Amino acid sequence: LCFIAENGKDYFVDKDRLVLIGDSAGAQLASHFATILTNPEFAKLFDFEVADVTVKALGLNCGPYDGRAMALNKNDEAFLEYIDCVDKTPDSRLLEMVDALKYMNADYPPAFIMSTYCDFLYPCAQPMFDHLTSLGVPCEIKIYGDINRPEIGHVFHVNCRLKEAVECNDAECEFFKKYVYLNNKNYTSCHTYTKIYNFIIKIRRKIMDLKLALEKFKELQEKLSAFNHAQAIIFYDGVT
Repeated sequence: LCFIAENGKDYFVDKDRLVLIGDSAGAQLASHFATILTNPEFAKLFDFEVADVTVKALGLNCGPYDGRAMALNKNDEAFLEYIDCVDKTPDSRLLEMVDALKYMNADYPPAFIMSTYCDFLYPCAQPMFDHLTSLGVPCEIKIYGDINRPEIGHVFHVNCRLKEAVECNDAECEFFKKYVYLNNKNYTSCHTYTKIYNFIIKIRRKIMDLKLALEKFKELQEKLSAFNHAQAIIFYDGVT
């Protein structure tokens, strides 16, 4: 994000209209970092630079969100390894650092929260939705599948062969559009820049193809010249 803040313009990225998306543990990280971005008091607990960016919306897919509970209950070994507390009890400072729920406020980005009935983290979705809603944060929650559809399970949406995955990803993108383009006077400009950028990329690829073709042609010329004195016929890549 710091790279985007400093170099976004070079890639036609608006640093003040970003979306953060996380799946599973990534959802926990995205939700946590969004709290750091929107609450200076929480940010003070960390010793790294907070990027000068604005996140307009979040995609929280099949994630856990209560870091303090996970640290105290010790029921998620991956999380305990992440906070280096597999064999020890977290101290008060660490518990404060993982307690993002405590520091979430009305400035928190609008969130699309998704899970499934066969997701082992399904119990985390509704409490997160209820918590953010109580803070006045615009949210949407979607629970997919049913208990008899194990294939619609944890992070099922990455399997684009599933009809439900397509529906989920489309719904999430529509949610983002509502907030990324909200009150955006530069909406048309953003799309124009995107089209220009894509056109430039195509031109660059054509130039690279032409450059490779010229190099091959030059190599062929050099080989023909080397054997010219013997009036040899050189067969090169099928060309006489």
